Amino acid sequence: MYTDGGSIPKIAQAFNGFSPWGYAPAYMIHDWLFVAHHCVVDAAADARQLETADITFDDSIEILGEAIQALVASRQVAANDVTASTITSAVGTPIARNLWDRQGACEGSHVSKEHRSIAESAIPGTSAVAGRVPARGGGVEARRPTSRIITRVSF
Repeated sequence: MYTDGGSIPKIAQAFNGFSPWGYAPAYMIHDWLFVAHHCVVDAAADARQLETADITFDDSIEILGEAIQALVASRQVAANDVTASTITSAVGTPIARNLWDRQGACEGSHVSKEHRSIAESAIPGTSAVAGRVPARGGGVEARRPTSRIITRVSF
């Protein structure tokens, strides 16, 4: 899936809490829900995406808000009442609704082979690990790549 983090206008990024990557995990969940919805609508969904078929536009807003609250509660980001409410309000606009309702958007959301290859060469093993993550209810268990200590440094 392609993502820009949060689709925060450049002018707003100057303000505290409005980085497009400030709530990155929440933004990625929201973006994935959009992709899954588009693939369900376009009858091109995989098993994981089909599990989201009953999620509505309003649900996607609520899920984003809950994900932001979870980041605050786990102290991964600082609490900021204005930012969270502004972001959840922004993703509920008619513009966002039109993007949600767009048909034919599934195909463009898939990462191209060229881009997957670039990511794989930058971080070896990433695409193989992602391919092993099971859909809920079955499949194989995800394995972590093996690592090895090559040296120790102490001062």
